[in-house]
This record gives sequence, structure tokens and C-alpha cells, in this order.
Amino acid sequence: MQNSAETAFVVVALLGVVAFLVWLVFFTGEGYKGIWEDLKSIGSNKKKERFPVPIFDRSKIDLPRPKKPKLGTISREPINFNEQQLRDWAEQLQQSIKDIRKEANELAKAYNSMPPSLVEDPSKPRRKPKAAPKAKTTKRPAAKKAAPKKPAVKPKKKAAPKKKGR
Repeated sequence: MQNSAETAFVVVALLGVVAFLVWLVFFTGEGYKGIWEDLKSIGSNKKKERFPVPIFDRSKIDLPRPKKPKLGTISREPINFNEQQLRDWAEQLQQSIKDIRKEANELAKAYNSMPPSLVEDPSKPRRKPKAAPKAKTTKRPAAKKAAPKKPAVKPKKKAAPKKKGR
């Protein structure tokens, strides 16, 4: 009785494993083709990447591209100035030159009329503000120097004896 129960359990377990393998092969992923490729790669000496990086292929994507605009020829009409326009333009330029010179003269006169204390000389560095004056101290007359004495000879100390290991 015990032997038949074990046999029945083993048969059911084997049928479950076989059903799982059939499901894996036919109903998931690449199926038997993927398993066949895996078995081929085991036999060959090529090292397969653990996590292969997919390569992007632009040919699989068909994007509508805008049409390139046609470049037309640039045509410029020549500018025809008549003599009156040229004279007016020359007069405007001369008048603007006179105005600029007049303003420059006015600025130069204003600069020259400034007091010298306000005129800044670029060649001289700016002065820093002076610090507050210190209290004056009276100088004492220097003391007379005495004749130099011979330096005293200090007795040299002997080095301490080294202690032996602890």
C-alpha cells in the first residue's frame, strides 16, 4: 500500500514537471527555438554576453520627413539713387558731424572749467584715506652701550642613559 502511494505521487510529480516543461517550450518567449539557440551556444566556444545590448536599427522605423524647400534664385534689383537723394544724404551726414563737434567742444569747456581738485589724473594712483593720527610719544635718548661682555659658558648636560626594554 505504501509503495503504490509513493509510486502514484512520483507519477503525478513527473507529469507536473513534464507539463511545466511543455508549457515553457511552446507557450513562453521564443519557445523551442530559444532553447535550441541556448544549446548551440553551450557547444560553441563563443562567450555570450550576459546582458546583450540591443542595437537600434533605423530601418525599422519609417518616419515621415518634411520635404526639402527648393532654393530659389535671389534677385536683387539695383538701387538707383538720383542726385537729389545723394545730396540730401550728404547734407545729413555733414550736419550730424557738426552736431557731434559742437557737443564735444561744450564737454571740453565744461571739463576745463572744473576745479583741479575734482579733476582726476589717470596717471596718478588714487590716494587711500589716512588713518587717524596716533598720540605722539616723546622719544627717550638712547642709552649708552656698555662694552660687550664675554659670553658665559654653560656646562653641557650628559645624555640620559637608555632604559632597557620593558
